[in-house]
Amino acid sequence: MLHISAKEAYVLSQKDITIVDLRPEHEVAHKSFDVPQLIRCPYLLIENLPILLPQDKPLIIADAVGIHSKEAMLFLFEKGYTNIANLAGGFVDWEREGFPIRTNSKEALSGPCLCMLKPMRKTRKQTLNNTI
Repeated sequence: MLHISAKEAYVLSQKDITIVDLRPEHEVAHKSFDVPQLIRCPYLLIENLPILLPQDKPLIIADAVGIHSKEAMLFLFEKGYTNIANLAGGFVDWEREGFPIRTNSKEALSGPCLCMLKPMRKTRKQTLNNTI
């Protein structure tokens, strides 16, 4: 299993390499990789990855901190993928290193730790559900 740093991933992302972002939709809605080639597939839909991903192109598998991406890589190896790498440290390291990201302030997140992030702004539906 190949693990690469955020710096290595950035350099490779400027070439013909696709980053596969496994983070949940609420995290991606707030901040995402700003790279030429990006595929988003939440980790919970991992069984759909082989359908979504090209086997003939190199892929960098990423999540928030690099835990689920390792599991996804093992799954992809079982499905015949060989030209894949894990982004060690995930999106957290990517952002910390100052590599390009897209931010949507309307989708800001809050929570005591990365594993408990939730959207700050409640939608009308969320507000109604919380009062019932």
